[in-house]
Order: sequence, then C-alpha cells, then structure tokens
Amino acid sequence: MPDPQDFELQAYQGREKPSEAPRLLEEALDETYPGPSADPGAAEAADGVTRRKKRNTARLVWDSKPKKAPNPRNLAFQIAEVVLPNPGERGPLLPLEPGTQEVDTSNCNRLIWGDNLLVMQALLAQGYEGKINLIYIDPPFDSKADYSHSVQLTPDESGKGGGELTSEMSALERLAYRDTWEDGSDSYLDMLLPRLHFAKRLLSERGSLFVHSDWHMNSLIRLLLDEVFGFGGHINEIAWCYSIGGKGESRFARKHDTIYLYSHNENIQFDGRGRNVVKPRKLNSHMRLKVDETGREYQEKTDTKTGKIYKYYVDDGKIPEDYWTDIEQLNWEDRERVGYDTQKPEKLIARIIESTTSPGDLVADFFCGSGTTAAVAEKLGRRWIASDLGKAALQVTRNRLVRLGTAGSGGIAFQRSDGRMRCSPFVVENLGNYQRQLLYLSDTRLRQVGPLVLTLFGATPHPSERNLGTQAFNDPETGRFQRRLVLVGDPDRPLSARRVAEAVKLLNTLDGGGYTKLVALGWDFELNFDSALEKALGTEGHARVEARVVPTDIIEHLKKIPEGAGPEDREVERLRGKVAFFEKPWLGVPSIQSHGWVEREDQRMLRVTVRLTRYLLRSVPAGLKGFEKLSEAEKREWLRLAGGADGLSLIDFWSLDEDLGGEDGKRPFTSTWQDLRGLGKRVRRVVTETEIYYAPRPGRKLGLRLVDVFGNDAAWSGLLPES
Repeated sequence: MPDPQDFELQAYQGREKPSEAPRLLEEALDETYPGPSADPGAAEAADGVTRRKKRNTARLVWDSKPKKAPNPRNLAFQIAEVVLPNPGERGPLLPLEPGTQEVDTSNCNRLIWGDNLLVMQALLAQGYEGKINLIYIDPPFDSKADYSHSVQLTPDESGKGGGELTSEMSALERLAYRDTWEDGSDSYLDMLLPRLHFAKRLLSERGSLFVHSDWHMNSLIRLLLDEVFGFGGHINEIAWCYSIGGKGESRFARKHDTIYLYSHNENIQFDGRGRNVVKPRKLNSHMRLKVDETGREYQEKTDTKTGKIYKYYVDDGKIPEDYWTDIEQLNWEDRERVGYDTQKPEKLIARIIESTTSPGDLVADFFCGSGTTAAVAEKLGRRWIASDLGKAALQVTRNRLVRLGTAGSGGIAFQRSDGRMRCSPFVVENLGNYQRQLLYLSDTRLRQVGPLVLTLFGATPHPSERNLGTQAFNDPETGRFQRRLVLVGDPDRPLSARRVAEAVKLLNTLDGGGYTKLVALGWDFELNFDSALEKALGTEGHARVEARVVPTDIIEHLKKIPEGAGPEDREVERLRGKVAFFEKPWLGVPSIQSHGWVEREDQRMLRVTVRLTRYLLRSVPAGLKGFEKLSEAEKREWLRLAGGADGLSLIDFWSLDEDLGGEDGKRPFTSTWQDLRGLGKRVRRVVTETEIYYAPRPGRKLGLRLVDVFGNDAAWSGLLPES
C-alpha cells in the first residue's frame, strides 16, 4: 500500500490553459475535408483511397475541453452516522456484514457528503456500474446566482427571538463554484462533461437520466448530452411550466425549466399510468361526455374512417405530454418548504421517479440540495443514493428524511407496498475527508500543509518536530514575554487527545523548556476530545491547551504563500488578516441519571435519563453576512443572546447511540434516538432531556452527537450505568 501522504488525486477540473485557437476533436473529424465524389457516402483522400465519410460527427467544442473522461478511483467512504429515524417501528433492519455489526452500505440507502465527481468515481469502483435505474441531477445553471443559504435562529420558549441570517458557501463549495464558473461556459462544461460520462456508466441498460436546467445553459447541456449518449439516447425534452415568481415587463416572463431525459437507447423502462404520473383529463369539446352504468364519466369519439369507437374515462387521467403545466412551483409559505432556495416540488420528482422506475429500484441524485429526490424515493419505496458538496444540504436532507411522515412535514403521501409511513434506516457517509478533497482540488500536497498553516498562524515551524511550531510574543494582557508551542493536526484525520497530550509534555523539555501553553490547531477533532484530554492531563494540564479549528477557507490562501516565507513576511501578514482560527466548540458533559429497573418488551431493562447541560460556541462562524464590522466582544454578546444561558438554543439536532460500538466495537455511531428543532422557518428549541432503556453489560457506552445551526458538530461518549 502506498503511503497516504504520497497519494495524489488529479482533479478533473485541472486543465491546461486555453489555446489561442479552438482545437478540433481528432476522433470526430477527418484530417482532410472531402471534396465531391460520385459516391455520396464516400470521399477520395489525397492518396487516391476512397474512404467512407463519418456520420453524426457534430460535437460541442471549447478550448479547454478534455479529450477523455477520467477513470474510476477506489476511494474510501467513511460512515459518519447510521440513522434510525423511527427505531420503535417494526421495519427493515440495517444490512450487516456476516458475523459482525459492521454495516453493509451496498444494501443501504446512502447520504454522501463529497464532490460528486469523486462520489461517482468511487461508486463505479465499488461495482455500481450499470446498477442505477434512475439518475436525476439539478446542477447549478446560473453563474450570477447567490448560493448562500439562510440560517434560521431558534426563538426562546416564549416565542421571542429567532430571526434569520444569511451564510455564505463553505470554502469547499466556493472552490468548486469558482472552478465551475471562472471561465464562464467553458469551465461549466468542463465540470459537467465528466459527470455525464460517469452517470451514463452508472445507469442500467434501461435506466433513465433526467437533467434539470433552465434558459441559462440548456442549449449547451442538450449538445453535451447528445455527444455523451448519442442522438439515439435522446428520449424527451420536457418543459416544466409554472406561474409563481416575477412578471416580465421588458420581455416575456421566463416561466419554464427544461428537463432532458436520456438513456442508453429508446427501450427505457416507462409507465405513464402511475398515480403520480397521470394528469387530469381536459374535457375536450370535440368528444362527447357520457356516463356508464356504474356512474363513471367518460369521453367518447368515433374514427370517421374506420368507425372505431375510442372511450376515455375521465378519472383515469392521461399520460402527460412533454410540457407539464399541472405542477406548480413551491411558494414560500408551502408546508413542504424546508428552507432551501432551490427546492423542487415533490410532485415533480414523483412523476419522474414513478414513470421510469419500479418499487425496489435504485434512484440517485448527485446534486441533492434539499433532499427532494431522496424523500420522494423513500415515500415511493425505491432505494436511493444522494450526495452533495454542501454541509447545509446534507444537514437539511438528513433532518428532512427523519421528519418524513410526521405531522406538518408536507409533500406527497407515503405510497409504499410494505405499508411503512416513516423513513427507513440510512447511512450518512463522507468521501474520505473533506479537507483532503479540498487539497486535491487545489493541488496542494498533504505534506506541505503543516508548515504552511503554522506560518499563517504566525508560528515558526520547528526544525526537528513535524507539524510543530513556536511563537514568542509579549502578552497583551500582562505585558510579559511568553513562548508557546503550536501543534497542527493532519488534514486527513481528526486530531486526537493522545497526540495533543504528547505535545504538552514537550512544553517543559523542548529547546530547554519554558513554553507556557500549547495551541492545538485541528481540522477536525476526535470524538470526546475534551474529556479524553482532561483524563490524560488532569485539569491543570488541560488548562495549558488552547484548541482551535483550522478554517477550511485557509486552503484558498496556502498556494499564495511565497516559498520559504516566514511569519514576518509581508505577504504572509497580509494573508493572515484574512484567516481566522476559531476556538473549538465545547460540549458540556451530559447529566446521566439511573432510575432503576423496569419491564419492557418482555425484558428487564434499566431506565436512564440523559440531559444536555451546556454547549459553548466561542466564536461567530466565518461567512455570516453582516458580522464583518462587529468587534469580538459584540460577536460574543450576540452568541450569548442567540444561544441562551446554556447555549442549547444553537443546536439544530442531537442524537444518541445507546450502544456505541456494539459488543465488538465495530458498529458505527447509530442514532437510536434523536430530536431536531424543525425545518425552514418552523423551528423550536430542541428538547434537552430524554429517557433511554437498555439491558446493561460491562463496558456498554453511550454516544452523543449534536450539530448546531451553523453546521458545527460536537460529540461525547461515556460508560452507561450498570444498575
């Protein structure tokens, strides 16, 4: 196995600079243009040899167009969480590997966080080629659109407070967005072309690809689809017409989107008679309206040439044409709304899914956004894979799936053959590590990152200790000269309490000692980091550690640091002003109380209450609009008011795993209980205390995970009482 530090993934967006003149596609065009010939299907070359002319050679050409699609890569998915939305319901169990409690993800519904190009590459390497029955994608198609998202604050118990903030895209999303649009339509096509190639490979022989677009890019997308699938792969160009939105005054109002349907050939799986597919039959004046003996209305017409009588029952509806006027865009007050701007109506996706798949088929959406495709697939009894690059999209989708079937959740009804009315279990996965993806996409090698991060933080990399730096300064509060060590974690793994504890020992020994504090910079921190660190160092030792989070947007600045530059370099100082290392969020140890034994499900169990105590977000997250000019003191005061006295009003959802690791220690974090504050503008403070029941055994552990309204996550784990 090669060392992970030496592994380099070439980003597909990486390309040569555009040539001065457009280049022709060698595989599509002859070297010489054929002149007249007696045979209209042949051309005589300069050497006198008659060759057949090529057909259908038209291609979309742009300067940076790649010559071939990338190959699949065997990238590892990491399970972040197994979600049991309604564990009290009898229903399908998670598929487990034989003889263990490890989850078999190939038979699970999957929600994946990562760049969809890498996700599709990894799925192909895992054996998904030709296995997906339907792929629906709704890629961004407006270079001037604002893809920031709203953050709804939680009102207090009296209903006061709340409000809405706007948060910019994460660094990972910004980098992908910049790659998508920095060269206009050229870079957009660079982004889309390999994804269409991979989608074609993932589709089953009779599978369908639906690509959603609008007037901005639909003409180019159509040409690209023709090139990838061939002219025989085009099935439909659907106009989805709606009326909600602005009105046109200087032009006709743009009131339709275009949805392209492509497949390997014309023999696609299709059923236009489903409940969610048919449209109401319009009562045409040229057809007679009658009533049969059972009271059903029908229309009848007679073919004047053949005398054949055609009968159409009104309540059967009709197969829609390729212009859809019977499904309206969502309005802002619709119960179905989840607070995601690009959300599509469930009725639209239901028509797409039901017309081209059967129950049990596999559906995928690689730009899942608000999670509509996954939600509808779940309600219609299809298996699904959904992925997105945005943390906000994953958070909204996860919570939406958990709430399916609850009062006020909106959308279409559950229509499953197994009768289930709630979401079945699914897994939330990361594709490797998202910081590592960022480094791949920006072409920055892992081994270079540590010294660069230390330099941007203002530390001098130590000559003999890897990922360790030193700082010397006059303390602004005491005026005393201080020296401290700065440790930076690796970007492709969580920073562990053990690694930090080892570095703390160097405070008194390295370079003769005399270091007063260790600053631990982590891209991510291991589960239960704070309590594990206090256990290793004690309260006094823990106080000598200051944990801070490396911001992901730092990667946009790393390549700008001049080679060999130190902390005092002018360019480094300029960049340092753009980077903020925020203190790590802190989760207080929950209160766990045993209330004795009870009989439950014919088993003697222990009843225990778990109560959240405190959550502390020390810094306002980067990217919140309107906070740029506030002082640090003003930001801290805002956080105090928004979070309440205990900070728990900032929690979006929290979940428990009452048997963390399972008996063999291999079971991933499994949400066996959870509470979330809601979706969109319909939010309330999460409950902060719950009961759990379990059969004790030595070493049984409780896991707790929470995510706040800004996407920060924190976790805790500890032993459960045995009596």
